[in-house]
Amino acid sequence: VIDSKQNVWYTMSYANQLGKWDREAGKMSTYTVPTAFSFPYGLAVDKQDNLWIAEWTRCKVAKFNPTTESFIEYTPLTRPCSMRRLSVDHEGIVWYALDGVGKIGKLDPSTGKIVEYTVPVKYSYPYDIQPDHEGNLWISDSGQGGALLHFNPKTEKFTYYPSPRRTDMPKIEISKEGA
Repeated sequence: VIDSKQNVWYTMSYANQLGKWDREAGKMSTYTVPTAFSFPYGLAVDKQDNLWIAEWTRCKVAKFNPTTESFIEYTPLTRPCSMRRLSVDHEGIVWYALDGVGKIGKLDPSTGKIVEYTVPVKYSYPYDIQPDHEGNLWISDSGQGGALLHFNPKTEKFTYYPSPRRTDMPKIEISKEGA
């Protein structure tokens, strides 16, 4: 991901680290995630340039503050679990997908409060979760041969769109134009 200063941030899963290419200095830096063997995977940046990391194998959400170079970790309500992707919506809420247990989660960074929602489809496997410009969430789901899920946080309702072909749907993106 790219922050407001045009620095490039990335996860180094096997090294258990967060990496940064500093545009101004032209140098690389790394930061070790606090939980060992957590396999940092998905990454998002918020409006304050904090980095949010999905810790795949230890199933935590990590926040990295680049100013203080410090981490805070949050533990989902459902355990055991695995988490690959997360995102930050326009209101600063962190959303994560628990791929192995068929749930999505909502983390309010200002309070630390976590709420989880069960996807109402048997064998759901939510992989990625992305907000659209209206505050709704779109979730790629590898369960049952692939699907796209829509979640409206205001009504807490899911809509299920199965893939016309059996496939894997690991990653999605919402364009700047809203597509």
